[in-house]
Amino acid sequence: MKFLVSLLVTAFLLGCTTQHAPFQAYEQKVPLSQTAVFMAMNQTGPLIQSRIKQTDGKDMPCAVAGCPYWVRVLPGTHSFVLDYRSNFGVGLVAVGAVSWTGAGLEVNVPNMLPKHVYRASYWESDGKVHVNVVDLGENSEVGLDFSYMGYHKARFDDQ
Repeated sequence: MKFLVSLLVTAFLLGCTTQHAPFQAYEQKVPLSQTAVFMAMNQTGPLIQSRIKQTDGKDMPCAVAGCPYWVRVLPGTHSFVLDYRSNFGVGLVAVGAVSWTGAGLEVNVPNMLPKHVYRASYWESDGKVHVNVVDLGENSEVGLDFSYMGYHKARFDDQ
């Protein structure tokens, strides 16, 4: 049992450590200045856990992509399948049971431009989860803040 718990903790930490930069969702060698970044994690609202399950029909498995919060893509139109979860709580009846609101969301982002960061914004109404994607502009200072790993911004320099 200790081995299983250790294995799960290690897998979780490895997945999180890969988040310091957007996962590269293309195979070609391309300068970062010729790419765009899509962020599923929106840290401006309540506790939300949102990860990218697919990019352009290609699975983003946790073992390979680290269950990405953000991905780097080539310019153009892209589709993303997101795994959205919020309103986390611990069940009072069954101690230790975790509950949340969840949804699988598909979003298409047309004409993604180089050096631009695109961020998903979510809201819940009438029992449904809605998503809107905002273009934060070229060379955005936006990134992800992992309190235990610091702030990591989407970079486009070709060093």
